[in-house]
Amino acid sequence: MVVKAEVNKAIRLSDGERPQSLPFLLSEKVDFKSHDPVKEPKFSEEKFQMWFHLGFARKFRLRLHRQILLMAFMTVMDVMHMEHTEAWKVEDKDPGLLPKHPTKRFVILLSCRAVILAMGLGWSVFARTEAFRERVQEVQWGLVASTLIVATVMFVSYDALIYPQLHRSYVTMHFLDYVNQQQSLIFVLAYFIVTNTHPTLFYQSLVYIPLGVVFMYIRNRTSLYISDIGRVMFLCTVVISCLLAHVLEQTSRARFKTKQRVEETQDRVETVLSNLMPKKVLEEIKLSPGLQRSHSYDHATIAQSDLCGFTQLASDKSPEQVVAFVEDLFGRFDRLTDEFQIYKVETVGDAYIAGMAEHTLTSENSPIQVVQFGMAMIQATAEWAEKLGVKVTCRVGVHHGHCVGGVVGKGMQRYHLFGSFMSELDTLEATSREGITQISRACKDAIVREHLQRLGDAAREATLTDVAALEKLQKEFDGAIERSDDKLTTSKGEEHDYSEVGGRTFLIYKDKASAVSA
Repeated sequence: MVVKAEVNKAIRLSDGERPQSLPFLLSEKVDFKSHDPVKEPKFSEEKFQMWFHLGFARKFRLRLHRQILLMAFMTVMDVMHMEHTEAWKVEDKDPGLLPKHPTKRFVILLSCRAVILAMGLGWSVFARTEAFRERVQEVQWGLVASTLIVATVMFVSYDALIYPQLHRSYVTMHFLDYVNQQQSLIFVLAYFIVTNTHPTLFYQSLVYIPLGVVFMYIRNRTSLYISDIGRVMFLCTVVISCLLAHVLEQTSRARFKTKQRVEETQDRVETVLSNLMPKKVLEEIKLSPGLQRSHSYDHATIAQSDLCGFTQLASDKSPEQVVAFVEDLFGRFDRLTDEFQIYKVETVGDAYIAGMAEHTLTSENSPIQVVQFGMAMIQATAEWAEKLGVKVTCRVGVHHGHCVGGVVGKGMQRYHLFGSFMSELDTLEATSREGITQISRACKDAIVREHLQRLGDAAREATLTDVAALEKLQKEFDGAIERSDDKLTTSKGEEHDYSEVGGRTFLIYKDKASAVSA
């Protein structure tokens, strides 16, 4: 139900909650803010720019190479046309932008096209570097500036290619002369292709409008023939290009926001699932969904805590207060699981169960850390009770041994531990003393084994006497003593034999002084 609610929330946000703004403006940009070191914006402008840029860069060289090939083909065709019609011999008698000497027009055409091809090859080389992907603003505006230069050079090259305007009827004009005069229309198409080959953000695309206006304004001083209606149509195509850039940016920002919301939802879902089952189990489920997940652990160390006095405290509190108390205290326990790298198995009422085992349950397996975690729960409970001014303590039982883990449930799946091990753990917790951690003999042996492994002397374990083993235990926990009671007794007076938990148990006090005075 939690996962479904998160997904529905993401869909609702992406579909229905749009900022109110004028339709022509960049309404999708309203929610984007620049990076703030104090408070991270919900939608970062810098992250969007990087996301858009990386998407743009993915096929940049492919688009660029197609543009270079097209330009090279057009140059070859234009040179052949100019040579066949001897257009380079036609002198421009009208005042214009280019030199009047006819042979220089041929040189200008080739020079302009060489500049365009050189710029394209330069960008192709630069696109292979890391700087091209990292320097977002510089690359985007540099590409816009390059497009302006290419468009200008294209304009000059077509001015050199086209005859000075011929003042005679198209009926009497030679076919190649007629084709030459129509090159002005090809320039219009070339300008549209050049300015639209690469995706551009809306405000960046607006710089193409002034350039188009300048071209149409100086058209009379060039050989290009574009009628007044043609000029209007040319400027309309430039404006349409800007509108296409507007639509592109709007849809890109909407996609980015949806992507961010989906990722945020996925993170929340991952957080929820990580509380329901171990991380390694989640990875297994992702790799092979639908398979029944179960694992056998031979060296599990699990701690179980219970709150003493909490039932009496909760008896005269409202449900909201009880939930708030548990949430506050168990929130402290949750932070301790992160600190000690413990996996939280489950909570049952006011009992908190967590621990370590070999791979799949946890990445590390340290009985010492689990006992330290148990003692930390007792300390956290004491601090919490002192803060609230209530009489609530905590007792902990820790067991080591074999158990089985698996995913159970259909709708709300959880990862549980099973076996007689869990019953023995429950007995250890129930018969522990208030404010004390009780560990089983198997847990004591596991701690001694880990202690000797740290010293590089694991072979000595088999030769240790009980007294020597207790001394090793006290090296890790100086408040450790062997329990001397004849029977294990719960707070309700129920008696259990030591054989039910695998032998004599040990009590871990917070320090040696507390153990001596007990």
